[in-house]
Amino acid sequence: MRKIEFIAKKYVKLSNEFLSLEAKGNLGQINKMDIPTKPGIYLFTDKNEKILYVGKTKNIQDRLYSKHRMGTLESSTLKRKLVKLKGLKEEEVKKYMESKFYVIWKIIPLAEITSFEHFLISVLNPEYND
Repeated sequence: MRKIEFIAKKYVKLSNEFLSLEAKGNLGQINKMDIPTKPGIYLFTDKNEKILYVGKTKNIQDRLYSKHRMGTLESSTLKRKLVKLKGLKEEEVKKYMESKFYVIWKIIPLAEITSFEHFLISVLNPEYND
């Protein structure tokens, strides 16, 4: 039981630190070279800081830039969800994400990424995570 309590306290502290970070900007304005190439967790929020999506990756730059910003529907589950839930056409998704989605990221050790992502999703219940 003590191990579970330790992990829970650790994730609550990490969550508070993470959620207190300011957005780096909207997805369309972030320079690729300003995004780290390390593993971590990222959040998409709207302009009112409502959390829309929580994701994990081994390379934050690759995921944010290559998949979500420049990628196709096949490379981004989130883009497919936007087409389905918002009724957007494929060619509208990139512009929608670039203008409406603000991003926050935090470098997290690779060994903790999956469990921390699950913790955040269960606590925050983002609109576009299943």
